[in-house]
Amino acid sequence: AYEMLRSLVGSEMCIRVRTASLKNLGMAVDLGSVGKGAACDAAVRAYEEAGAKAAIIAVGGSVGVYGEKSSGKPWSVAVRDPNGDGSLGSVTLAEGFVSTSGSYEKYFEQDGVLYHHLLDPKTGYPAESGLVSVTVVAKSGVLSDALSTACFVLGREDGMKLLEEFDGEGIFINSDNNITVTDGLKDRCLLYTSPS
Repeated sequence: AYEMLRSLVGSEMCIRVRTASLKNLGMAVDLGSVGKGAACDAAVRAYEEAGAKAAIIAVGGSVGVYGEKSSGKPWSVAVRDPNGDGSLGSVTLAEGFVSTSGSYEKYFEQDGVLYHHLLDPKTGYPAESGLVSVTVVAKSGVLSDALSTACFVLGREDGMKLLEEFDGEGIFINSDNNITVTDGLKDRCLLYTSPS
């Protein structure tokens, strides 16, 4: 049964099967990995249309900043510590979006095994990339949200290549608490622990 169900999962199914017939096959498109980023995009557009000069929007693990703060200083967005309730540091930016995906958000443990919500589409099981958190800075909320999830599943090395392809920057934290920050983000990132 698992293999049959697994064969119905993946973005390639959206290309091969017409949307109208997805339901007939017991399938649906789930945009959960970009929903919060999309909400940030919509909120920023609403603020712009309303004539707001500046705004910060937070929806779950996604944050959008728009316009210049009255102080003239850049926005500062906290980066959550995946091992606690506090902050690991912050990222500064003039405008843009920050999204974090982590295995510590939605999970359960059964028989000593941790099952988190970030699934590897190749296996159907929680991704085993060695990462516990990925934070991405990008020009749109949808992109930052999608990239943080994709980079988490891909792992640090392939995730960093993906960020280059989409002009994104990121912070990768692995299960040994080693932190890697992309070169383009190092001067805008203040962490309380030294990155590698």
